[in-house]
Amino acid sequence: FILIANGPVQVAQMIVSQQQTSDFTGDPTLIVHPSINHLRNDYFILTPIGYVHNWTSVFRPKGLEIKHNGSILPAASFQPVGDGSWELAYVKVSPGQQRFESEGKFGLSVYGYGPATAYGYPGGMILQ
Repeated sequence: FILIANGPVQVAQMIVSQQQTSDFTGDPTLIVHPSINHLRNDYFILTPIGYVHNWTSVFRPKGLEIKHNGSILPAASFQPVGDGSWELAYVKVSPGQQRFESEGKFGLSVYGYGPATAYGYPGGMILQ
């Protein structure tokens, strides 16, 4: 979805508990999302060890080329959201250092889960 507001808002995503999933993994986690005014064109993140699944959600203006650790993310991995001016891809990542970069601004959320555990955070933001 696309949120348009004429006043201050805060957008967050909630990861549900393990009782709400078919494979009995996860734990409640809240991820706060920065507004598009605070997006970056590069993100350096650390993905922790000890989780069964580690993911990033990458959202970009339609067609913007994004690299993950030097390799371009395939255009086919992105799906349109809202009115189609933005796209979203779910990118599975391994534990350790990750770099996402582009010539333009895009968003990144990082999350992972395992039996009775989870984590999630925004990949970063510009604060000015």
